[in-house]
Amino acid sequence: ATFFTAAAILVLGVIVLVRARATLVTYLFFAITVGASGWLGFFALMYGAASAGQAAAFARGASAFASIMPAATFHFAAAYVNRRRALRNAILFCWVFCGAIALLELATPYIIIGVRQFDWGYYPIGWRYNFSWVMVFVGMFAAAVSMLWQAAKTSEGVARKRARALVVSFAVSLLAGFE
Repeated sequence: ATFFTAAAILVLGVIVLVRARATLVTYLFFAITVGASGWLGFFALMYGAASAGQAAAFARGASAFASIMPAATFHFAAAYVNRRRALRNAILFCWVFCGAIALLELATPYIIIGVRQFDWGYYPIGWRYNFSWVMVFVGMFAAAVSMLWQAAKTSEGVARKRARALVVSFAVSLLAGFE
């Protein structure tokens, strides 16, 4: 089911990329779907891994893909509400911070320190201080949702409906991160 969900998310991203106009918002939405799809796809592989070492490698890959999503979501929201120039320093911080965390996840054993085996498969064990950078990720998502909520309040018609739908979808995806 997890792998099927990953594939469905990626297909959704490709459909939007192909059918929509080529804009920064479209590419950022695709980046969000790639992050979510990679995260879930690697988790599916981790669940069925043949060994703890293989499962840990898949867990690191999953975490690296998940680390793309906060920066892409913040950048998407800033572009969607036409505040990209005003928030360029915050956008740069988001990408650098998330990229650094992704690299640490891939290259070191300090964020994903191992895996635990259950009857249904492996699950990652995180470092006890992960909470600190996860809160920065939550802040990025919350800021994105806030920007979209403000856009929904000041828009009318279809633009209001779209902004509200984005608020709901990003708020739900934030909850999904607390697996």
